[in-house]
Amino acid sequence: IGVYLFNTTFVFFAIHADDDDWFKPGGLAEDATFMLLFNLVLPPVLTYWPFDEVVKWYSLTQVDVRNSLLTQAEFNELHEGPTFDLAESLAQTVKNLVSAILFAPILPLAIPLGAVTLRVQYSVVSRLLLVKARRPMWNTGDVVFSAVGCTELLLLAVPFLTLGLMSTIVSPETLHHPVVHISFLCAIAASALTALRVKK
Repeated sequence: IGVYLFNTTFVFFAIHADDDDWFKPGGLAEDATFMLLFNLVLPPVLTYWPFDEVVKWYSLTQVDVRNSLLTQAEFNELHEGPTFDLAESLAQTVKNLVSAILFAPILPLAIPLGAVTLRVQYSVVSRLLLVKARRPMWNTGDVVFSAVGCTELLLLAVPFLTLGLMSTIVSPETLHHPVVHISFLCAIAASALTALRVKK
């Protein structure tokens, strides 16, 4: 988790620590926007279609069932789904949550982008877990559903933690700007809907 946060969040603050204007082209706000969009698209794609699964799919297209020298065990392994990495999934969730909170005071879009990212991640992980992945022997249903329950609590805390951080950094006029209000309400709605979905 610490490596994820350093590479995707803290490193941007370190790079732009001496900048006079974080909102100029190429500044912290622009970099944060691209980073949040990157988190929204690439990690879910790589989670659902990992590289080894792409290689396995290609290998299957090259197999001649009638003349293949593969054993039954090897052929069965080619048809098995990927292993669900619970630690990786939780690390991605915490990274997306903390990134949205830290960037929110300078980038109001971080709140809805973070909520959408967590929602997309939940959809991808649930689909992967329930449909594609093979379950390790130690990975029981109780462990998985306990982890998903933690996500529900994290999602509901995002908008309020962000607003609390913003109140200590920005002026009251900025805090009461309509864009901030709309972003906050959208984040609450998205977080609540996702939490309800997870609870079901």
